[in-house]
Amino acid sequence: MWNKFKLNGGVKKVKNKSLYVQSEWKSAFQLKHEGKLKIIPIFQDVKLIPNLLKPFLGIKFNEKFFDNFIQNLYNEILREN
Repeated sequence: MWNKFKLNGGVKKVKNKSLYVQSEWKSAFQLKHEGKLKIIPIFQDVKLIPNLLKPFLGIKFNEKFFDNFIQNLYNEILREN
């Protein structure tokens, strides 16, 4: 079973979140707190990472180096805490 969580969205989506999205990320943080989940932020611009996600190691997305992004994401998924 996968115990990873990826939240898609930018600053606008986080600020204008629906109840479903809000419930989803709150559940993810609860599971993280319980040690049952690893959160991996994916971003294009480090300056736009919401404060809530800044403490987590993230993966930078760059479409010019997509293969490198996929490899980095794969490595982070497999990395132990």
